Amino acid sequence: VKCGSSFKYTCTGSNQTKPSSGCGGLYDKCNCKSGYKWSGGSCVEDCSESYIYTCTGANEVKPSGGCGGKYAICKCKSGYEWKEESCQKEYKGEAVGDLYYCYGEVVGVKVHGLGFYVTMHDLGRMNWSEASRSCRTFSVCHNFTASFPSMDDLKKISKNKTEINELLVQYGGDALFSGQGYWSSTHYMENIYYHVIISSGSGYLAKAPTEYNVRAIFSAP
Repeated sequence: VKCGSSFKYTCTGSNQTKPSSGCGGLYDKCNCKSGYKWSGGSCVEDCSESYIYTCTGANEVKPSGGCGGKYAICKCKSGYEWKEESCQKEYKGEAVGDLYYCYGEVVGVKVHGLGFYVTMHDLGRMNWSEASRSCRTFSVCHNFTASFPSMDDLKKISKNKTEINELLVQYGGDALFSGQGYWSSTHYMENIYYHVIISSGSGYLAKAPTEYNVRAIFSAP
């Protein structure tokens, strides 16, 4: 039997299986095992279209996994972040006067003498455990998180509440609720913590399951 020139594969190579029909023990193409496809005369990994990066560029590091020597995203060296398909200098925000910016948006305000920034919005009304978790996991600017204000922090906010609220509202935030309590991180005894009334700056005790307002703070990195 004379076979055409296209019948040139034995289909005994890596991840190859023989089709049902051939010519003289040769095949014009091979079937491939699951997870592979026939391409360029061999069975190669069947990668999705998202695997497009070799991760060999400037400040790039190859992550684990990958497909066919390519990756869906690259890791970056310390001080760099993956953004817009490359590793770029890590951005940590920018302090300008009493404002803190993240990619052009004000994410915190402070007044003279206040050693921290107040975030722009309340995180909600919740119990103490939820407040602690919400503050410490709140992302301020992509790569750093906020903190849970102490009773002293909230008293400083209360003392400067007029100016702080003016800045918050001016730059798209929400003013602090003047007559309502805000949870602090300050502990008194088992399951009891302090909350502070913003209008007066007074601190009061409450059991952890009680719900109060929550506003995170942060320091510039």
